[in-house]
Amino acid sequence: MDDKISVVICNQYKLELKSVLSQDGFENYISIQAQANRKYPACCDHSEKFICNLLKKNKSTHIIGGSCLSITKKEFREYGGIDLYKANQCQYFLASEAIVDGLQNQGAYIVSPGWLVSWKKKIDFWGFDQSTAREFFKETTLKIVLLDTGVCESCGEDLKNFAEYLDLPYETLYVGLDHFKLYLRDLMHKMKSRSAHDKAEMIQQRDEAANYAMAMEIVSQLSESKSAADTIQQTIDLFTMLFSPEHIIFHSMTESIPFNPELFQFEGATCLTNNGQGFFVKISFEGVTYGVLEIINVAHSQYLKAYINLTMNLIGVVSLAIKEAIYKEKLLETAEQLEWELAVNAALSEISSGLMNQDNDLEYLIHLILKQALKLTGSQHGFVSVVDEKSGHKIGYTLTKMMGSSCKIEGKDRKIAFSISEEGTYKGLSGHALNIKTGFFTNDPARHQEAKGI
Repeated sequence: MDDKISVVICNQYKLELKSVLSQDGFENYISIQAQANRKYPACCDHSEKFICNLLKKNKSTHIIGGSCLSITKKEFREYGGIDLYKANQCQYFLASEAIVDGLQNQGAYIVSPGWLVSWKKKIDFWGFDQSTAREFFKETTLKIVLLDTGVCESCGEDLKNFAEYLDLPYETLYVGLDHFKLYLRDLMHKMKSRSAHDKAEMIQQRDEAANYAMAMEIVSQLSESKSAADTIQQTIDLFTMLFSPEHIIFHSMTESIPFNPELFQFEGATCLTNNGQGFFVKISFEGVTYGVLEIINVAHSQYLKAYINLTMNLIGVVSLAIKEAIYKEKLLETAEQLEWELAVNAALSEISSGLMNQDNDLEYLIHLILKQALKLTGSQHGFVSVVDEKSGHKIGYTLTKMMGSSCKIEGKDRKIAFSISEEGTYKGLSGHALNIKTGFFTNDPARHQEAKGI
């Protein structure tokens, strides 16, 4: 029997599995190409003969699958050495539940590189032609999203062809292999914990497995954060729970937060602090550095190497979460700016239409302008005034509406005049805007230096 531990996964993820298992820390693991009962090109419905042969040849077999993984341990208990790991959705292998669920809530049909390679066979297997496939997908799908792990050079073209076949928009979210690698390491530590021989090894493996399990749970929640600040704080909380340091500082690369450039000059992803009791780690994704995490004086420095190894396994997923949070903030800012510009254009259009209608008098136009100004600013009160060409007085046509019952003037004569001073200036806050010939705002009008009352 081979001492290697075999890992079986759906054919859709065989390239990702082979890539991760070729890295350090997975030397005793081998990936096995799955064999399904059916001709479906990617399925977790493995044949019994295939599983039995694996159990006879290898020291241990671990089968990873999604909701279509139908076999149970009971079927193969006579062989021993089999473990099943089943996720609710196999997309959770590549990205956190928050990212996957969020995309699906947006109407996305999520695909992986391995899925796209044989998308035509899948369409045929489902019994669709192009017409029926388009009709079926458009009932539930608004876009196609590829979770790009970087293992397939042709998947971009495959995505384009698949989306065009369905006449749907498409986009790519680069996730890399960090989340999948973290998922496998979590499983690996669970395996080691169960197979430990002596008490010391058992305690060590149990602690490592607990750390990875906690990290996986917290990392899965990072993408649910609504802002980059929240994501960064959750990251700090994660490493605080893992390493119990005296302090953690996130040194940001964003323009709005100052940072010490020297912190970003070290080579590689990590380096020790000057006293050797903590370390720095770069938060970067796809060659872009978003900041440096400084972990100061961990509680048990004898485990510093293990802490750094765990951090290196987590940091890719953490960096992706921070990158996504920053992207969402920028997207929200752009959407809000666009919404504002559309509202301003709509207001200007309505005012322009009113000005062009010769039947509208000055009173109508003034109230039209006030209506749009209140709407744009979300204000309850406001007024519009006009400077009289002869006297120079500022006539407030709509001011008395916010004075309530204190004003006894009725009808069109309901207006208040503010006289111009001998120096040619006006008093009060409204006069201040005329004096400086520009708009301004204040959140404390009563204490403004130009406040005079009425």
